[in-house]
Amino acid sequence: MPATGNQILDALPAEEFERFGEHLERQQLPRGAALVDPYEDVTRIFFPTDSVISLTLQDERGQPIEVSMVGPEGLMGSWVAHGPLWSPWWAVCQVEGSTWILKSTEFR
Repeated sequence: MPATGNQILDALPAEEFERFGEHLERQQLPRGAALVDPYEDVTRIFFPTDSVISLTLQDERGQPIEVSMVGPEGLMGSWVAHGPLWSPWWAVCQVEGSTWILKSTEFR
């Protein structure tokens, strides 16, 4: 199994990676790219390699609150495997770079 640059993907046993590896697509994300909005169905799972994805909510005054950042050590959208298919937050590319993308239907 070739190294992908994402620690989650690289840590998978070969047989697990083979189940969905052929469905992965590499994509460049520009800074500021909106990936998902609140209450929108998550159709893609992101495995950043050198990009960083920011997850934010709004407080009662409408001000953004960053709740998480995802980089090469993680993935964005994991909750669709065992929970709601929609997103509770905004996901935006904070640091330009590349990511692997998997359709959520392949992830579940």
